[in-house]
Amino acid sequence: MCRCDAGGEPHLGGGPGARRAPGLLDLVGPRQRQRPKFPHLTIEGSIDLERAVRGADVVVTGTHARGWIVDDAWIEPGTHVAALGADLEGEQELHPAILQRARIFVDDIRQCVPDGEINVALREGLIAESDVAGEIGKVICGELEGRQSDEQITVFDSTGIALQDSATVPLEVERAVAAGVGTDEKMIST
Repeated sequence: MCRCDAGGEPHLGGGPGARRAPGLLDLVGPRQRQRPKFPHLTIEGSIDLERAVRGADVVVTGTHARGWIVDDAWIEPGTHVAALGADLEGEQELHPAILQRARIFVDDIRQCVPDGEINVALREGLIAESDVAGEIGKVICGELEGRQSDEQITVFDSTGIALQDSATVPLEVERAVAAGVGTDEKMIST
């Protein structure tokens, strides 16, 4: 979903997912050729969300905020936002105006309407279900166009689908191994 020339990305939130997210994002798209083993990846903590987000090409959120933490004014044309945190009714990470300006994709519309990033904006009548372009699986399969221009803002609202993860992870691992990129990490504690 991000532009081919996208650069660094801020990750808002913490925990195990935040530590893995930079590496996972680099497995997909043209940036894997630019930093195959993350030689210049720097991680900097900040409590200044505006400074972290403003000017970013890709923004990844991973919080359980009950009110938006990413302001519309901080998101510039061409930005891709991966909203991974809000996955319960009432949670919201993005100012609703971002959704109003964006081409929105979800992992599962039946799950995202009541529990995803779009749930609050839908309930408040700020967007309609018809404003959602479609599910990410259709983009991956080539049945639905993703980003339509370099200036378009795109949002991916992911609540997480275990079946989809278990089906796609082996494919992504195979692609990463073939490309010689990525790290091998245990994702589930046992």
